[in-house]
Amino acid sequence: MFQTLRYRLIQKALYGLSFIVPWKFPHVIQTHDSPTVLVNCLLENNVKSVLLVTDQSLRQLRMIDPYTKRLEENHINVVIYDRVVPNPTLENVEEGYLLTKQFPVEWLVAIGGGSVIDCAKAIGVKMVRKTPLKKLKGILKVLKPIPPCICIPTTAGTGSETTVASVLSDPVTQEKFAISDPALFPHTAILDPTLLSSLPLPILASTGMDALTHAIESLLNQNHTQQTISDAQQALEIIFEHLPLAYTTNHLEHREKMLWASFLAGRSFTRAYVGYVHGLAHQLGAFYHIPHGEANAVILPHVLRTYGPIIEQKLNTWYLHFINPSSSLSASQGAKAMIEHIETMNASMHIPTYFTQLKEEDFDAIVHKALNEVHPTYPVPRFLTHQDLVEILHKVKGSE
Repeated sequence: MFQTLRYRLIQKALYGLSFIVPWKFPHVIQTHDSPTVLVNCLLENNVKSVLLVTDQSLRQLRMIDPYTKRLEENHINVVIYDRVVPNPTLENVEEGYLLTKQFPVEWLVAIGGGSVIDCAKAIGVKMVRKTPLKKLKGILKVLKPIPPCICIPTTAGTGSETTVASVLSDPVTQEKFAISDPALFPHTAILDPTLLSSLPLPILASTGMDALTHAIESLLNQNHTQQTISDAQQALEIIFEHLPLAYTTNHLEHREKMLWASFLAGRSFTRAYVGYVHGLAHQLGAFYHIPHGEANAVILPHVLRTYGPIIEQKLNTWYLHFINPSSSLSASQGAKAMIEHIETMNASMHIPTYFTQLKEEDFDAIVHKALNEVHPTYPVPRFLTHQDLVEILHKVKGSE
């Protein structure tokens, strides 16, 4: 009881602090011509040199070429770091940072998924803080503005282009941790759905479910503003309608909608936080390299069921508003139907039901690290125990 009260007091203090901290959300530009928009943004700000952060797959697909060509045509020097891996590592950040020491860099440009954007933000942190990154994990420890960062997401899910967080992995300790500070807000987010036209369907599905998880965990949490509620509800409406269509058709409209939903969900959870789904998913990424969105998608229904009656009314409301407006189910039945609808979405997009690679001998360590992430700062609807999370992992593994 004392621990619960302490956690809630800390969360209320952070909630109060959130009205004092400056929330400088990025300028958003929606376009079908992101190379031109990028160059114009840099020219307007008299930028002469940038570090462009990306990954090798995008480089090999030559998706970066239109950007580098336009930058060079406009006499903007560009240095490229293209070794970012899924679940970006401390080594990635160090490698990118070394380039900023060798070449003059004024701004950062991130072109890629959430891993690339998170890595670019962390490189920016290294540019202004000499403290080891692991000592900056948590909230409000950077305290210095990083160089301006322009983010061009190539997936629709992480919302990293609008958040204050950079999530990194330490392969040595098998730990995934977040650095969160308003100093990490990107300068500009350029949303270009044409970059998603060739996105592989498994990535489209998992990143879309990542955005759904952001919106759901944000809405379930106890600390809200009208903005976070509005953003998350809009994101839910868009995702439930357009993610299945984006998966089954090649219509650009649906992927454009998903980019916007990802941004909205990211803007919501950056103030309202996430919860146990993310706490566990981060560790499954660190321990087994499971893609983050896929981990969220599989874990989400189990966490919702574990929360129990305390969230039934909200789940039932979502079921009525977004899935079946003519439903006459009771609150508990509607909540059950909402969870089952999420599982049906997963199945329809061929997201796995279980992760059989999980090892039971890892469960205590995974849960310990997940609880350290969630407690005390995430204002979850109900505090879960170590045993609750172990039981969820057993279900995710398919051993029960």
